[in-house]
Amino acid sequence: MSTKVYVKRTFHPVGQGAFFTEQFYSDDADTLLYNVVYDCGSKSRDIKSQMEHTIRDAFHERKKVDVLFLSHFDDDHINYVKYLKDKGYLSSARIFIPMLAAEEWLEIHPYFSNYKFILSLNDGTKGGTRVIRVLFDDEEAGERALENSNDPVVIEGIEGDTIPSGTVLRPNLPVSDEIWCYTPFNVQFKALIAEFQNKLVAEGLDYAKLRDKGYVLDKKTQSKLKKIYRGLGKNPSSGTAINLNSLLVMSYPKEVDMCYELGVIRMTSCCCDLWLDYYDGCYSGSCLYTGDTSANEDFVWKRIEQMIDQCLGKDSTLGLLQIPHHGSKKSYDRKLLASTRFFAAFTNCDPYYRQHTFDDNLVMKFALKHRHLILVTRDYCSKYEEYWEL
Repeated sequence: MSTKVYVKRTFHPVGQGAFFTEQFYSDDADTLLYNVVYDCGSKSRDIKSQMEHTIRDAFHERKKVDVLFLSHFDDDHINYVKYLKDKGYLSSARIFIPMLAAEEWLEIHPYFSNYKFILSLNDGTKGGTRVIRVLFDDEEAGERALENSNDPVVIEGIEGDTIPSGTVLRPNLPVSDEIWCYTPFNVQFKALIAEFQNKLVAEGLDYAKLRDKGYVLDKKTQSKLKKIYRGLGKNPSSGTAINLNSLLVMSYPKEVDMCYELGVIRMTSCCCDLWLDYYDGCYSGSCLYTGDTSANEDFVWKRIEQMIDQCLGKDSTLGLLQIPHHGSKKSYDRKLLASTRFFAAFTNCDPYYRQHTFDDNLVMKFALKHRHLILVTRDYCSKYEEYWEL
């Protein structure tokens, strides 16, 4: 590669929400070349002004989002996408979303209207905004992917409106070499969906009719559906009661030996010198975003490990792993705490949010394991940035 590229990864302090950016700069570090965003939302109290300022501050140099990954359609993950649209940041973006299970299309909670809004951003023009759905995981695809090398697909070159789960993507950067990859994968909760279908039968409802708007909006049907949803997934993982799938995204440099850490900025007591040996023995620059999936499910954790092997190499160590669902104790367990497949974990949370999900003992659990944990709250000082040279 004749010219150097610099990468800036930021976990923004948005409280009960999610807003992560990865930005690629030219070799003089003055020109912003490419913007990648994972989720953009928050439901913390009185956050509107702060959130809008955070977005403007992130994109003031180049008012354009090239790629937007959305984990799912809860308000706290997408409710500021409209602000991105209104400010013109999405004028030519590629938006990747998870394919939804049929039951999540129901008009009984905000999921459906949020989903319809995101689909409406697809303007149908060649150079305009494109919405691309990531298909469900093929259970055998992961095993095949370990045996077959996948050539990265240029994001701007995707022609259809769907891609297979586990597709390796690369941004269209103005350099000749492939230097960075993104691999989104959509893990479907098949057992939970089967449970949902069984409960439909028990309530005398017809799964095949759930695409019929009149049938779904019937008052008796609505009452039964809400009853089913309230109890769905409460054992063992209530975090998946509504989110039957969440898009996970692996971000990593194409060649680990060509990625060098420049530094970490954090204004809290977790200062830079704590991270001097941050990526010693890890796959430099690698990060896995998990949204609101449930890492306490064995099949989800197995798929995460499988994707680390596929993307980074067999038995490689991931740099950063997002603890799902804002650090909810119902969305992770001992598998995550005991795992040696990642170096540091991070989560975005608001401990004072009215619908408290954050595990108050999370910090202690990581401390007892002598593991690194990055907490990003609504406090500006919790903002986390790291810089890489390619």
